Amino acid sequence: MFRKLKNRCKESKAVILMSPIEGEAVQISEVSDPTFGEEILGKGFAIHPVVGRVVAPFDGEITLLFETAHALTMTSTDGVELLIHVGLETVGLQGSPFQAFVSTGDKVRVGTKLLEFDMNVIKEAGCELITPIVITNSEAYTEIAQIGMGYVKELNEVMKISK
Repeated sequence: MFRKLKNRCKESKAVILMSPIEGEAVQISEVSDPTFGEEILGKGFAIHPVVGRVVAPFDGEITLLFETAHALTMTSTDGVELLIHVGLETVGLQGSPFQAFVSTGDKVRVGTKLLEFDMNVIKEAGCELITPIVITNSEAYTEIAQIGMGYVKELNEVMKISK
């Protein structure tokens, strides 16, 4: 009986998502690419970066580092599946402005440096820097609330995710 009660309390615990990038956090609808802006991949937000670095927003595992290092997916220890996609159309840059510090399968702690990127190279190539951050298993949660929009530093609280 107590185990069942303990599990129920555990299930209702909210996950707080920290910002993986310093910059201006905005609604996901501001992303011009409909795959992100229309929440086709899931709910989330986006950041206009002011620093070319991505850190882990929670403890978890890198589930996929794209070959070009422009994007990665990770899963939190609580089961939140997250896509961080640096810029739009940046896959075409074939990895040149990106440096990865992790690999697929790596376990990471909140704040671990994941990627660095050269913002000037991305801009000069004509790509948008806006970075979508999407919860790809959004349907698994009853509430995904933005709690930190506007200017955010790395690891500021930005979303509350509840089952």
